[in-house]
Amino acid sequence: MQRGIALAKTKGETIKAIIGAKYLVPSQTHSGGYVVDTDDGSCTCPDFLECGGHGRVHRCKHLWATLIVRHEVELPDGNTLVTEEKIRFQYDRNWPAINAALVDLHRIGPAILADLVRFRVPSNDGQPRKRGEQPVPMRDLIYAALIRTFENKTARSTMASVERFQAVGLCENVPHYNTLLRNIAKPEVMPILHGLLGACAAPLAVIESGKLAQYAIDSTGFSTSIYASWREKKHGKPNTHTVKARYVKAHAFVGTTTKAIVAIQPTEPDVGDAPMLAPLLTRAIENGHHPREVTADAAYLSSEVVAAIEAVNAQPFIAFREGVTGVSRPIIAKLYHRFMADQEEYMRKYHRRSNVETVMHMCKERFGGRLRSRRPSAQYAEIMLKAICHDVACLVTAIHELEIDPKFWTPASNVVPLFGTNEGVTL
Repeated sequence: MQRGIALAKTKGETIKAIIGAKYLVPSQTHSGGYVVDTDDGSCTCPDFLECGGHGRVHRCKHLWATLIVRHEVELPDGNTLVTEEKIRFQYDRNWPAINAALVDLHRIGPAILADLVRFRVPSNDGQPRKRGEQPVPMRDLIYAALIRTFENKTARSTMASVERFQAVGLCENVPHYNTLLRNIAKPEVMPILHGLLGACAAPLAVIESGKLAQYAIDSTGFSTSIYASWREKKHGKPNTHTVKARYVKAHAFVGTTTKAIVAIQPTEPDVGDAPMLAPLLTRAIENGHHPREVTADAAYLSSEVVAAIEAVNAQPFIAFREGVTGVSRPIIAKLYHRFMADQEEYMRKYHRRSNVETVMHMCKERFGGRLRSRRPSAQYAEIMLKAICHDVACLVTAIHELEIDPKFWTPASNVVPLFGTNEGVTL
């Protein structure tokens, strides 16, 4: 029954009625499916057939999942009432803490970013010039870029907010928006952004290690305003003009408990997923995280990936493609045998991988899923800025859910203006 409940949770939406009391139930391990007859209590799966087809004595997980989705209720008179309502699984959420974090994010978020930049970005003001534009410190450039991403605005409209934060001591200079756009795309900025991301996610490593220490990896795409065009010659009509929007791929390594991005790497769209696991795993460990379990989808099923995870004393939980048993690869065969030994426990741990999808949705909904920049280097930097701001939001949520009293290294008389108003809030 427990395996049927797990199947109903993961694939209950795909259980379809065929005719009468017959239903098509998807398999939990491969892309096929089985036919379940609730009147006869029968199923076409191998588990049911091996037991002699006695449905009333032995119910397979597919039959249990169908009964759960059908929401069969036994009445006091012994009859059974069947409703076709979909079951909604409720999860406990600390809504007061979540609401307080959303309100508090715009109050202390700029202060956290200011402290992060002040202590992690080196000071390289340089010598003042006798002529021309004076150099803007890298700290102020990156802080202005973070505020731009935090507010999800254009560079021009962000300068007013940066001026308000300058008045309360969160930054020293307000760069021109063209200076901001020109300098944030420089190659030397990318290592600084990776360092900021690691420092921002470092406080959350204690929470991740204290519970499951389970991490997940996946990739997503960020749309751009750049379009690629070409003409079909070989398989299409002559001189057929095709236009397709270009996107940038981002590979993220996240914690499944705090939803924090502990390492991320923007790449071109044609870069594979599996080769990015090892460098991201190494970077996460360097940032203070110690994974004990790593989950990934079937795109990461390779000997190199499994070896990289086991090399850091972590257990891989990777989905298997249809027909893969690892006969020719011993390290995959070992993982497959562990999967077959206890499929329910394996899939229960694997399905925490869906948290990485939640992280991608959170980041795009809050800070935008479309990149404003046009140059590739600037687009990569913009993705890094979104990840840093996302980790700040996760940090504020953890402060409220765990009732932590944070200490900020901000000026003593720090009054932060609320976005869109003339009112100030003292931290």
